[in-house]
Amino acid sequence: MPVEVEELTTVYVLRIGKSKEQKSIVESLSYMKVGKGESKHWNAFFEGDLSDPYDKKYDIEIYEYPNYYAVKGNILAIDNQMEMNITEIGLFNEEDKIMFYSKCSLLHKAVNSDLSVWYRIMK
Repeated sequence: MPVEVEELTTVYVLRIGKSKEQKSIVESLSYMKVGKGESKHWNAFFEGDLSDPYDKKYDIEIYEYPNYYAVKGNILAIDNQMEMNITEIGLFNEEDKIMFYSKCSLLHKAVNSDLSVWYRIMK
């Protein structure tokens, strides 16, 4: 059954340069966290975390294409047997520093379902 998306997600990123610097930042990404924060004025980069994160960290996969990187985070039902109401998503590096932050409209993950989240980062 197709899923309808009503609103685009707003993504906040640290200012990064192109080429080598950008590639090293993308390659340093280590995991994804999701949260249920509601503050519109939260500064994830200053605070170093999501506004109201769920406890678990989720593995990511990074794919490189000619014009962009694709980063896929998976929340698998087998690893997470809980209902989630997601309003924020963050990608973190190996040093637990938040590198990409998204504030989004409510995204519901049911108890027995998998959820894949994709980031597209232009080169």
